[in-house]
Amino acid sequence: MQTEIYEELEARGVTLARAAASGDLEAEGKLVETLGELTRAPYHNEGWPRSGSVAYAVFDAFLQVDDGDREALRRLVGPFVEALMAHPDHLGVPYRFEPAEMLGPSAIPLLARLLARGLAATSRAAIEGLDYVNPLNDAGFRLATDALVGLFTYEEEAVEAVATAVAALEWNDERLWLLFRVLAAHAVTGVAALGEVARVVLVRLATATTGITGPGADKLRGLLLRAKIIPKALAPGVKPATLPRKLPLTVAEALALGETWGLSPAEVQAGRPAKAKELDVLADRLGRRLPKELTLLLGTHASLGARDIGPPARMRQLLREMAETIEDDEEEADDEVPSGRGQYDVRGFDPLKKAIPLGSDPSGDLYFLATGAKSGAETAPVIRYRHDQALVATIVADSLGEFVALILARVYARREGLGPELDKLDSRRRTITSGYKKPKPPRE
Repeated sequence: MQTEIYEELEARGVTLARAAASGDLEAEGKLVETLGELTRAPYHNEGWPRSGSVAYAVFDAFLQVDDGDREALRRLVGPFVEALMAHPDHLGVPYRFEPAEMLGPSAIPLLARLLARGLAATSRAAIEGLDYVNPLNDAGFRLATDALVGLFTYEEEAVEAVATAVAALEWNDERLWLLFRVLAAHAVTGVAALGEVARVVLVRLATATTGITGPGADKLRGLLLRAKIIPKALAPGVKPATLPRKLPLTVAEALALGETWGLSPAEVQAGRPAKAKELDVLADRLGRRLPKELTLLLGTHASLGARDIGPPARMRQLLREMAETIEDDEEEADDEVPSGRGQYDVRGFDPLKKAIPLGSDPSGDLYFLATGAKSGAETAPVIRYRHDQALVATIVADSLGEFVALILARVYARREGLGPELDKLDSRRRTITSGYKKPKPPRE
């Protein structure tokens, strides 16, 4: 029954929104009534559409109209946003809504309310509970992110109004932690690369919240201090987290990073130690002894990361899958071999005889230890076999130890907001010095 109600509300709201955006004042009045009805409607999250999705769809329908009535938007944006905020299953703010351009400074108080609503609608426990899942899947987190992005898009002449509005919100340690995560997740290029408006706003906020203490406040101040946005005087006693410029090459040193960084086995998804029989079966399937470094790793953790390494039974399965994928890629490649910078033909590593599959990533790329090759570090490298490019392989780590260290660093970087620093480690140039022989194209 509720699904039918929301279907009717969406159909009516979308029709009225399009008419209102085209200048129909009568439709605008009816749309205000419909939005009020939607705001008061009970929460509905079964079937489709849902309460929050209807609010999004109606707002988005208005914005889809070319050259929509800006004055109508100015009058309607309050009811639109109230409808969005009324339901905990909203999809955030429609991406077509550009408040700075469409409404100017008048939208700043509204965006500040959206930010406050988003922060109040989620929690640190909710975000940490997502583990590897994108935090934007949390409705409150998405709303806070959308609001903050909208506020940061204003030009410098509006900076005072934005900074005052943000600093005046009700802050506590938990909300400062959430803001830290929003900034860490949003600023892909690094918080230091945010524009001048963002920098001024964050300095004002840090100044206004100096009396708040706790892990959330420390995380935010550490992030801003590391980005050189705030001075040390605004972050007393805070030591920003960092990543080393170079990761260790051995498994033992890599595993020790977990203790250094205070990472629990659950955080890095570390499995139990592999049994001797499991290692014997894997070696038998490969037809050779396992390298000492791999034996040490699997003897400590049979698996590591979401799918990055192990367990041994899956590694055996991946060996078969790799052989099948190479065969399929050879048919698809049309006699061409990979030639891009940093790209290798996977067959050049002789992976069915001189490689050990380790795991994969969520996209389907496969990782293997190229036991017949050596990297610039004179160790067997870890290779990524691309699932979406026929026969293309790239170097992901100079050694098994560095690969383990990268898995741990990824968890630590997400926890501490070290995305740009992790990217530098991930994208460091790596080379193969021996053990790779580029296949010759077949004769015509």
